[in-house]
Amino acid sequence: MKKYTAPAAAAMLLTALLTGGMTAHAEPQPPDLEAPDWVPSSFAEALDFDNTYGTVRIVDNAVCIVQP
Repeated sequence: MKKYTAPAAAAMLLTALLTGGMTAHAEPQPPDLEAPDWVPSSFAEALDFDNTYGTVRIVDNAVCIVQP
């Protein structure tokens, strides 16, 4: 096992050095969507939401989950 450790480490080091010019970047993200008017923005609104609709409400592909 020892005779393979040094060559493997050398190969990994060489690979890391030779591929150092490659850069990584993130894909462009779509803009954040505006929350619908019925989504609560405060604790009091979340309590009112929970009392009116329950914990989850789904409208027009928008999901709101509250845990006041």
